Amino acid sequence: MLAGLRLGAVPSAVLRPACDWDFAAGLPAAVSFLRGSAARCVDAAGRIVSSPADAPRFDHDPATGKPLGLLVEGARTNFLPDSFAPATRTVSLPAGSYTLSVGSGGSLAVTGAAAGTAAPGVPLTLTLPAPGSLTVTVQGQPQWYQCEDGVFASSPIATLPGASARREADEVRVLLGPWHRQEAGTWIMDIRPGAGFAPAQYLMTVSDGTASERHSVYRWAAGLIAYDMNAGGVQRSSLVPANAIAGLTPSRVAAAWSRQGVAFCLDGGPVVTATVPVVAAEISRMTLGSQTSGLAHALFGHIRRVRYFPDRLPAALLRSMTAGS
Repeated sequence: MLAGLRLGAVPSAVLRPACDWDFAAGLPAAVSFLRGSAARCVDAAGRIVSSPADAPRFDHDPATGKPLGLLVEGARTNFLPDSFAPATRTVSLPAGSYTLSVGSGGSLAVTGAAAGTAAPGVPLTLTLPAPGSLTVTVQGQPQWYQCEDGVFASSPIATLPGASARREADEVRVLLGPWHRQEAGTWIMDIRPGAGFAPAQYLMTVSDGTASERHSVYRWAAGLIAYDMNAGGVQRSSLVPANAIAGLTPSRVAAAWSRQGVAFCLDGGPVVTATVPVVAAEISRMTLGSQTSGLAHALFGHIRRVRYFPDRLPAALLRSMTAGS
């Protein structure tokens, strides 16, 4: 166990990751990807393009063309028909929360069961306590518009004339190989959270396929991130760093464990630790950007890089390796 070693005393072999997945360069061979529908993202030229079902989306900053990484989102439905040819329409909706968003070139004025305005980069979230209708008036000539189920905006969903459409959830999974050690290790992830948040949004889960044995890293409240470890069906630790995580801002996290305890670090900040009586066992798989069971609690953000080191790295190294994301 290396947690007590000085930085210069760490063997160089341990500092070589057993896996290093760069999602800005494409989908690593060890990673499987599924999605039950087409979906949209931004290419290097700043254009909104379609990715077919089961094709990963390697997204880009629309202003600079800079790669953002693998976009991972949950399922959403756009209730506005013909979404890439916006026109004033009235749509009937069941009770629930909805977010209206709009592309460049125009804005939306919403009236009816609820009211407000949406502009590029400034979505409108509203709640209908009962079924009702919204009239969406288009102002200008926006590239696209959207009214989706949820409390924040996600990527544009293309719809046909007269119809809504559902974008299915992204599913990113890894079967762990013999390089993964049960008794100790460190995962380091580079991510870019989305602008919107609703509890909880999972960065990763490594588990036995259940909630009984697992390590989880997730955004659990606005600005806060946690690392939980379950063993024997009991939560053995839950670590929350003092520094904050922000939407649309690249971050790097490190989650480390051994039989002597667990440690967690965000963006070079203070390392939080806890002792644990046991560690999670029979770990065999990883889910990126969602929870273990099903595809709940999606990240709605970007995964940029994932590394695994086959020991619990020292606190000083956790800080230095997560700084400057």
